[in-house]
Amino acid sequence: MITFFIDTNIWNYLIDSQYYTENQLVQVKKMLINGIEDQRWEVVCSLTVCQEILATYSQNTQKFNDMCDLLFKFVGKHWILPFEERYILEFNRGRVLNSTERFLNRKRRKEIEKLIKNKINIININEIAHETRVYSKEQKETAKKNIYKELGSSDGKKLKNSGKLYEDWFRYNRNLSGWVYESLKQNVHSGLLKESQIKDFTLTKDNVPSLWQYFDFYQAKAKVILGEKQKILESDDVDNDIYGCNSYYDVLITEDKKFSKIISGLNVDVEFEVQNFKQFMQQFGVTN
Repeated sequence: MITFFIDTNIWNYLIDSQYYTENQLVQVKKMLINGIEDQRWEVVCSLTVCQEILATYSQNTQKFNDMCDLLFKFVGKHWILPFEERYILEFNRGRVLNSTERFLNRKRRKEIEKLIKNKINIININEIAHETRVYSKEQKETAKKNIYKELGSSDGKKLKNSGKLYEDWFRYNRNLSGWVYESLKQNVHSGLLKESQIKDFTLTKDNVPSLWQYFDFYQAKAKVILGEKQKILESDDVDNDIYGCNSYYDVLITEDKKFSKIISGLNVDVEFEVQNFKQFMQQFGVTN
């Protein structure tokens, strides 16, 4: 079975695309649902993508309705656990979660689906999915200052030639396990973990995959953002989470070129395939 993760823009394209006819889109969606029913493949999703789709409600209500109908129809019960809940469970298990552990239970799925489809206080989805937000705006600024300090800044302010300094730091001196450890320590303070659990514990990608991959991507992304003087966007957190849960999908469908650029800068062999929308359509025999 092949597991697809479809990002926000692709859900949009499956509803309306300037490059494909309505009949072609209907054909692919029919083939996709048939494959899901035959268990040849499955579609998984995270609540961060769902939150992005919510943003379309005020822009185009009909498209929002169509996207939500498609989303719940294709994803079904395969909603990946929110980030914080997922990585704490991974840490407690010491491994990637199995198929009975990695998804939201039926009660929580139905709560979210009911809230969205009834369009009641739609912004309240954030209360259900609050644990998907790893950092507040203030914490992101603190993380950025910490990066500058690791580059040699005494006051946490940007240094000249920070792009080159960061590239050298990323390649030779970054402390990925340290960042993961510090994040786990925050959960000790909040009571979700005990200090005895993380003391002298050797952290690896294998025993805390989502958190490890999240920060691996986060650090690689900073190289692009700082080097090219880009702003940190809200959507960047969605990218972190999508990469962070890559242990739970085989193929990522995305048109995000920055995402692909960041992956190429990780200097690791990623364990999933990245396809754009055209490649996704081609595997169903549809070309433009």
